[in-house]
Amino acid sequence: VTTPLPPPAATTTTTMVAGIPANQRVQQTTSTPTGATISPAPASDSPAVTQQQIISAEAGTPGGVGYRNAAGTPVHPTVLFGLVTDSEYGHMNSDGSVTPFYTNYPVWIVEYQGAVLTPVGGGSPGPGGPSTTSTVPPVHVGTSMTFFDAQTGSYLFGVSF
Repeated sequence: VTTPLPPPAATTTTTMVAGIPANQRVQQTTSTPTGATISPAPASDSPAVTQQQIISAEAGTPGGVGYRNAAGTPVHPTVLFGLVTDSEYGHMNSDGSVTPFYTNYPVWIVEYQGAVLTPVGGGSPGPGGPSTTSTVPPVHVGTSMTFFDAQTGSYLFGVSF
């Protein structure tokens, strides 16, 4: 009597794009209420730091890890590689025009949705210090995004809305 072999174990195929899984990349262009536009990076672009390195780095930023929803349950972030253009911050030119600090800049984006947020300071994305005005309520449920340089892993800026 022979015993049939069990069926082969199911395998999961992960599509890789420029060395990182496709599901770790921004898939469509979107804009935030704060003036940032997030878009997919070209398929040929790849970050020098990994998603896991960014998750570790995020723990040391303003707000850090540990967001919870209104029920007190931990909120887990989405961490994606893409490009950011931020029209809110830039260099003031002598003719009065503004050159944004970040235009199609390669970043890792750490996003928490549905989190209880308490706005914090923590630096602006360029010289001149943090903004002193805000239209964000003191405590609210919303979205927090932190942007990290995809080549160095350095914190660039964060927004919440």
